[in-house]
Amino acid sequence: MNEQSVSLLAHLNEQQRAAVEPGRGVFLVRAGAGSGKTRVITRRIAHLIAHHKAEPSSIVALTFTNKAANEMKERVAQLAQTTTTPAIGTFHAYCLRLLKTNRHLLALPDFTIMDEDDRDKLIQKIVSAAGFNKQISSNAVSHALSNAKNQSATGSINFSLIDHPVIQDLCMTYEKERKLAHCLDFDDLLIETIALFKNNPSFRTSYQSFVRHVLVDEYQDTNLVQHALLRFMTCDNQGIFALDSLCVVGDEDQSIYSWRGATVHNILEFSKDFPQTVSLVIEQNYRSVQPILSLANEVINNNASRLPKNLWSERKGKDRIRLVKMASDRHEADLVARLTSFLKKFHPGESCAVLYRSHHQSRSLEEALLRHSLSYKIIGGIQFYERQEVKDLLAYLRLAVNPYDRVSFSRIYNAPTRGLGAKFEELFFEVWSQEPLLPFNAIAQKLIDSGAIAGAKKNSLVAFCELFSFIAKNNPTPTAALELIVQKTEYLSYLSNAFDKSIALEKIENVRELASAVQAAEDRGCTSLEAFLNEVALVQDHASKADRDDGLQLQLMTYHAAKGLEFDTVVLAGLEDGLFPTARSLDIPASFEEERRLLYVGITRARERLLMTHAQQRYVFGRVTQQIASRFIEELPKALAPHEDGSQWAPFNTDRFLETWLTGNTSSFSNPSSLPQAPKFTRSSFTWDAEPFKLSKERKENLDHQGYTPSRATSTFTTPPNTPLGPKASSSWRPFQTVQHKSFGVGVIKEIEEKSGGVINLTIHFSCGIKKINASFVSPHQK
Repeated sequence: MNEQSVSLLAHLNEQQRAAVEPGRGVFLVRAGAGSGKTRVITRRIAHLIAHHKAEPSSIVALTFTNKAANEMKERVAQLAQTTTTPAIGTFHAYCLRLLKTNRHLLALPDFTIMDEDDRDKLIQKIVSAAGFNKQISSNAVSHALSNAKNQSATGSINFSLIDHPVIQDLCMTYEKERKLAHCLDFDDLLIETIALFKNNPSFRTSYQSFVRHVLVDEYQDTNLVQHALLRFMTCDNQGIFALDSLCVVGDEDQSIYSWRGATVHNILEFSKDFPQTVSLVIEQNYRSVQPILSLANEVINNNASRLPKNLWSERKGKDRIRLVKMASDRHEADLVARLTSFLKKFHPGESCAVLYRSHHQSRSLEEALLRHSLSYKIIGGIQFYERQEVKDLLAYLRLAVNPYDRVSFSRIYNAPTRGLGAKFEELFFEVWSQEPLLPFNAIAQKLIDSGAIAGAKKNSLVAFCELFSFIAKNNPTPTAALELIVQKTEYLSYLSNAFDKSIALEKIENVRELASAVQAAEDRGCTSLEAFLNEVALVQDHASKADRDDGLQLQLMTYHAAKGLEFDTVVLAGLEDGLFPTARSLDIPASFEEERRLLYVGITRARERLLMTHAQQRYVFGRVTQQIASRFIEELPKALAPHEDGSQWAPFNTDRFLETWLTGNTSSFSNPSSLPQAPKFTRSSFTWDAEPFKLSKERKENLDHQGYTPSRATSTFTTPPNTPLGPKASSSWRPFQTVQHKSFGVGVIKEIEEKSGGVINLTIHFSCGIKKINASFVSPHQK
């Protein structure tokens, strides 16, 4: 072994060396979190060149992001010490390279790449031309098309995977138009490369005589198409492995992207497609102290869809983990803010991150941090009050308070879409510039009276103005005003139709969180729109200064955004059933296991210490709800994660807990009976009805009685079909209704699902957890 080969193996542990050294064979390397997998894959490439005399041009290494590919290139260049570099890149970039160099073998040899914007415009054109632009969103078509293509492992698209017949036809039309334009979209790059290998046996043979070693990073993130492509790249026309080596590196315990097509089974069933596979595992972690890894092992061992692996570390430590129950989401957020302050004091220079399941959870955290004058940064997202849907609705509220607000009017006159386009805006502001002292509704009236605006545009403008006239006349509370705006503009339907389902759901959750913020402000005494907007303005002003450097900047992000990152201290917030795990995952075993993998990812981001929190009460959809601790908490041994009951803590007690924990005092100090009582939520007299933002019967009657009758034809403001807004209420049951079950006792209805044949299933919070039960087995609770 030459000197370079020896140096490449230096400082590798035994398991890492086992993955780096072999020159021939098929290897599945299951590398746990923080185990140095990037070091392994880059040193394996360099070792193939230095020790096994592989030509750099005969090596292909694939990964998922340009950032990861560039990092791999740099490391390999430093290690290999050769002027020729292997082909290292993303799946899509490498496929494009193959297609370009073999154009003569393609059905569309003179193809160009259609970017996402061009693809979206073509789909919009097709949907509109077919006359379905009001019934079917272009985003729904785009999503269905991508799903179908990402499951097309044979090199051709199986349109039967698209359930909706109209969307299926629209997708087929898109494909015809795309081919006529001689274009490929990004999904096509992989499909066409599979077709290249499949339809050209001589090319496949030639390719495999040139490329002898293939490596793939982050294999748990691959989808069916990528796995199929790897088989075509490495196996001959009879399906027999034909290269010198194949090495895929990944971790099934970190497979968290099924929503974009990734499947954990590509790792779990890898040896079925490659029978000669040698399975290797790398378990030594170089990131975290042992107690954190022990907790991660305990959690993930509850998953059935995994292979044995047990992380360990030489870094010892004790008293590094706490699980704390707080009275409310506001108290939970205050705990995080106080933790940040104490970290700056006791551990200056260290990093800290708060992870949450959904973006909408950042709102209460942001407000608490700003109240404490602490800086923060949101990773993979934007500040709550800067999100499009939140800014839209705030603009409605601002215009209701100030009808001279041109900025707010410009933002919302056509949001949701009312058929009032750029020409309308130009005309409107031209007239407004001539009459600058008039409010917007007076300008609208002038345009209508002059006949400059007529027909459907006139009806839309009248309905828009009537909404604000009604608010001005009746002076509703901020909560009622927001509810009215969301209902009468059909804003939730707009979000559902304008965005992919997952994005729409996230935006709808942000709208609901805004409702919670409004209700919370009312409970604090902000009973007028102006008072609430002033409070928001102060929050936004503080947030604009949040990037200042004050020694420790807290980072806020979702669990998904945290993948690949690490921090000295990690907070896992909102560990409650319905939040994490999500309500949608509870009845689907595969989804529930992915939620657990997501928790595992969150735990293993922590280097030194881990704080997990949950709240007894939380503002949800604008009202206070009793929360149930996440069922994952039952999987956390108290010996590893001591449980603290902070539900009765006053600020002094919170500070005392944090100081004793962060300074290394291992004793548990809490004695709830002797602590001051924390303030409780006060319930507003305003209540939400069965559906979020649907007017309660009493309030709707009051509003109708007061004369709100929009000119524009409106629906009854129920949830549009096939949207992610939750189930409709039946005449007998309603969300948040208290019910009685013979075995489980008293519970609260969270969701209602109406099946065919009149069958109704209820998702109910009991003290023992969340249960889905046929409605015939429960009865209304008699208080």
